[in-house]
Amino acid sequence: MAAKKEPKDTRVKDVTAEMKETARRVWLAGLGALNAAEEEGSKVFKTLVTKGEEFEKRNRPRVAKTMKGARERMKDAGGRMKDVLGKVGGSFEERVAAVLKRMGVPARDEIARLTRRVEQLSASVEKLQGKKPATRMRLAAKKTTTAMGTAYVASNAVKAMF
Repeated sequence: MAAKKEPKDTRVKDVTAEMKETARRVWLAGLGALNAAEEEGSKVFKTLVTKGEEFEKRNRPRVAKTMKGARERMKDAGGRMKDVLGKVGGSFEERVAAVLKRMGVPARDEIARLTRRVEQLSASVEKLQGKKPATRMRLAAKKTTTAMGTAYVASNAVKAMF
């Protein structure tokens, strides 16, 4: 006689229930491991603190002497390091500035001076043309919400400069 087959819905429900129970057991095992690690971790930490205190008491004079020497050496080294870095930093900055100058790259103050001069010239040209002078402040104050509006303001600003 053939074995009676369970309906498909019953098998799916059994597998689902079994998966849920397995997931729950894995979750509980994780919680148990966390709890055990926390308890054991606290015990280990307390033991390490106690041993550290004992070690410190036994070796305090030697540690103090070593720390004092280390602090003095650090102060000396820090002072020397500042001197060296000051010399190297200044030398490096001077070299970079010289290279940039030879390459024809203007310095920050030159760019600022030229920008002011361009603004003055732009204002003079606009004054001769009978327009209101465009300033950086006024142009920056214009805010637009669309990309087209931004492009339009930018193109007008460029036109106004020339």
